[in-house]
Order: sequence, then C-alpha cells, then structure tokens
Amino acid sequence: MAKKTGELLLKLRGLMKSHGQLSAYIVPSDDPHMSEYVSENFHRRAYVSGFTGSAGTAIVMLDKALLWTDGRYFLQAEKEMDENWTLMKAFMPGTPMKRTGLPPTLQRHRKWELTRRLAPSHDSRPLAKNWEVLV
Repeated sequence: MAKKTGELLLKLRGLMKSHGQLSAYIVPSDDPHMSEYVSENFHRRAYVSGFTGSAGTAIVMLDKALLWTDGRYFLQAEKEMDENWTLMKAFMPGTPMKRTGLPPTLQRHRKWELTRRLAPSHDSRPLAKNWEVLV
C-alpha cells in the first residue's frame, strides 16, 4: 500500500520556500560512509517518498516530486509511492539522468539543498558544478 505523502510534501515545500525559495530538495539513499546496509536513521528517502528499496534518489521540487531508481525496483516503487510522486525509471530510454535531466525551471533558479552529511562528496560534485549549493 502506498504511503500518503501529500501533507508531508506540503510541509517540506513550505520549508523550502521559507529558506530562500529553494528549487529542489535532494534526498539520497546513502549514508555518509556509503555503507551497503544503511542504518534506519538514514532512511530519509523512504520517509519522504514511501519507497523502501535500497537504491534511489528523491528530488522534491515546488511543483513535483521525482524518484529515480533502477529496474530492480520499478514495481516496488510503483506500489509504495502515492500519486504525488513520479517514478523516473533510471537507465531507460527517454528518462533523463538525475544529474543532467532536471527541468528547465529548476535550471533557471539553480538553488537546491543537499545536506553534505547525508551524501558522499563525490555524489554531489556533478551537481555542484551547475548549481548553487545551499548547506
């Protein structure tokens, strides 16, 4: 059964607006150590999206919420996410990569939040080249 995320996303978007009109909030699956098995206190992506698979990245924008995951988890993600989320089927034809395929509206604003403690620095470098990082 899909987790209802409407109220949570509404609150998160309110926080995004109150912190300098953030365009995107990026929620990775990783912990700072790139552990294979992530401790429950790092299950932030599952909390915000409902998707409990071990691989995926959620990006919450002011007008949409996207989740990238690979083929192992397409069916699971479709079952666990509600209508507020769009599944981005990673590595499938026509699906933009999360680092390069963000909407043009986001590219204009170029403000996003990725807490460095939640993601290894090598994962955020490609984003940081093109975006203003607000930590």
